[in-house]
Amino acid sequence: MDHFRNIFNDHGRLKMQLETHKNDLELRKIELEKREAHDESERKQLSEEIEGV
Repeated sequence: MDHFRNIFNDHGRLKMQLETHKNDLELRKIELEKREAHDESERKQLSEEIEGV
C-alpha cells in the first residue's frame, strides 16, 4: 500500500512541476512576442527614417 501511495505522491509532485514549467514557458513566450513586436516597430521606424533621408 505504501508503494502505491508513494507512486501517487510522486505523480502529483511531477504534475505540479510540469505545470510550473509550462507556466514559465508561457511567460517566456509572451515576453518574446512583446520583444518581437517592439523589434518590428523599431525596424519600421528605422526604415522610415532611412527613406526620409
